[in-house]
Amino acid sequence: MCPGSPARETTADQAIRARTESSFFEALEIPGGKPVDVGKLDVAALVNASAPNTHFRINDDEKENFNATWRMKLREVFAAQNIVDELQEWESTGLSRGRCLKLQVMAIKPNSWFRVHGHPNIEFEHTLAGVLKEVRMKEPLQIDTFTPMGDGTLEGPDLGAMLAAKRQKEAAVDDDFYHGEVRKGEFLANSVGSVHQTYTEEEGALVLVLWSGCHANIRPEKCGGLADVLRPSAGWSCSCFEE
Repeated sequence: MCPGSPARETTADQAIRARTESSFFEALEIPGGKPVDVGKLDVAALVNASAPNTHFRINDDEKENFNATWRMKLREVFAAQNIVDELQEWESTGLSRGRCLKLQVMAIKPNSWFRVHGHPNIEFEHTLAGVLKEVRMKEPLQIDTFTPMGDGTLEGPDLGAMLAAKRQKEAAVDDDFYHGEVRKGEFLANSVGSVHQTYTEEEGALVLVLWSGCHANIRPEKCGGLADVLRPSAGWSCSCFEE
């Protein structure tokens, strides 16, 4: 996570805190199979396309700086986590582990939880308003532990069993996770194989995400012994998150 613009109360903060439904807005699909010219991605225009709903608008005289800052942080954050090679794979081929990526604005209502999930592809998240929180596994998993499903999605491994076996040899399960947050103006990169569970509290979160649209969700029964660390059942009654 890296600091961005200074936090201050805005109309967008008030709007996301008052939301009663979460929304994923129309995405900008980035073609794969060829190099990506990041300098041509107009992320400000995408953010402004959802402004009538989110109340987050970038002024004309700020668009160039917004785009430049996003591109700079993209490289800085991946470099800080020593995963530049994963970013370069996407930039040189248009694919992250075989999948195209897209840019999308998501408005996540207060007190919502996503499913516990792993990342088969890189992700890059920028919080525009509110706070996105997480419980993250310290060490990423090998991507070959993600099982392809018949509908094109992926399913994560038996995380509880994996960590129980580790616990017999090493530290307690609690030591395998930590709590984090991405506040307004901050950025976060998810490496291939990283595992976490994201959620919001009373602030909600308005986020801009570069992602594939695919997660390797980990079913509640595969999170045995982790109920004190995670919320395994959250998100399974709807598409991706719930109260």
